[in-house]
This record gives sequence, structure tokens and C-alpha cells, in this order.
Amino acid sequence: MRKKLNYKRIIYKNIIINFARSRCRSLHLSIRSGGEIYYVVPLWVSKESIYSFLDEKMDWIIKKVDALKNMGEEIDTDITKDEINALKEKIDFYIEKYEGLLGVKVEKYSLRQMKTLWGSCTYRKRTIRFNKNLAKKKDEFIEYIVLHEMTHILVPNHSKKFYEIVKKYIPDYKKIKKM
Repeated sequence: MRKKLNYKRIIYKNIIINFARSRCRSLHLSIRSGGEIYYVVPLWVSKESIYSFLDEKMDWIIKKVDALKNMGEEIDTDITKDEINALKEKIDFYIEKYEGLLGVKVEKYSLRQMKTLWGSCTYRKRTIRFNKNLAKKKDEFIEYIVLHEMTHILVPNHSKKFYEIVKKYIPDYKKIKKM
């Protein structure tokens, strides 16, 4: 059984961070859906290394926390059945389109209320989950999310190869991704 970590709240550069030391092997930095930052550090790591790592990741931390705040504003629980049905039709269309182009098969997809993601893929099972709030988004954004998640069936990470595949089918994906 894993021991529960004893987090202390520290403030670094005006940002509250839940900090803990453990017997882990490497530094772990995560941001949860509410925007809370968790930082777990091996027992042997020096204070200088702890703060140096935070300095390196500060731009990423700020970007992720801001994105979570902005995404939270967009979540709309008042999605009608008609909007959900329209979303399913669009997803079905894009899946069929990209199954042929990518040469992959999506075994199953589902719609869920998600706080921090527009989609997620379990590439081994070839299943995808989409955020119900896509129903409020433009078609080009829905298409990008479908292609993005389907590409994970071929490439499970966000490597250069992954984005080369996405760019092949949606050349201006970076613009759409910023939405």
C-alpha cells in the first residue's frame, strides 16, 4: 500500500504549490483540474535543484493554470439532446473520414463531461472519449480534436511524428489548437 504524501503549501514566485518529499526516483510536477499545483521531489534532491526545476517549468505552469481557468469558463452543463445528437453526427463523420485516411479503426467512442480535456484516447483498446462541451464548438475544432485523438492510435505521444501526421491533414492545426 502506498503511503499518503504529506504535502506542505509553499509559495514560490507568488504561486501556491503543494510540495512533498518522497522516496520517488524523479521530480513530479502536476497541475490538477482545479488549477492546484503538486510537486513531489525525491528525498535526496537539494533545495537549489528543487527551485531550479521550478524556474525551468514556470512558463509551463503559468500557461497550464491559465488554460485550466479559461477552460472552466467554457464548460456549459446546459447542452441539449439536439446538440449532443448533432455532435455525435459530426464525430461519426470525422471518424469515418479519418479511419480511411489514417488506416486505423476506432473500436468505440463515448461522450463525457470533462473538466480539463477535450478528448482522450486509450490507444491499445482503440477507444476515444470526447468532451460533451465540444457541442458548443466550431466544426473545425471538433474535426481537429477527432483527428488528434485518432492519431494517438498510431502514435501514443505528442512527438514530432505525431504532429507531422496531424499537419498532413490539418495544415493550420496550430491556429485551431489555440482555440
